[in-house]
Amino acid sequence: MTTRVKRGTKFVVSNQWAVERLVAANPQQILAAGNGLTPDSVIARLTGLGYPVLVVYPKSLDALYADIQLIGQAIDTATQAAAVVTDLRAHAKSVADAVANVARPRTFYEVGVFQGTIYTAGADSFLASLITIAGGEPITGDPLSTSIQLEALVAADPQ
Repeated sequence: MTTRVKRGTKFVVSNQWAVERLVAANPQQILAAGNGLTPDSVIARLTGLGYPVLVVYPKSLDALYADIQLIGQAIDTATQAAAVVTDLRAHAKSVADAVANVARPRTFYEVGVFQGTIYTAGADSFLASLITIAGGEPITGDPLSTSIQLEALVAADPQ
């Protein structure tokens, strides 16, 4: 499936939305985060106002590569995007080759702590795939919220 997006000159990338402020900027293209990071209601409101919204949320390196190429197409830099993807693929292969025959430690990546809640890589997330490629066994949180309970983290026994 090919998605066509018209070229724009202003881009807004954020996970904190103030719709009125965004509309006041009169963007020609909006990039939004998927997986609920940009609420569906905000995306619907913006598209309802006539703004093109490109929603991306890569769950793996392959999905990241596809998103880079899609964004490159959207901003008329497809050639440069393809070069970035080629370079990233080479680096990822180099890392994967370097750790191919080593033990896979249980790895916890703390994204942050907010109001006592611990956030980490979600199951089947881009962050989890990076840990796997780097030779770790990711300790993941909830696939949607990416939170993990302290008890679950301790039980997972990160190395």
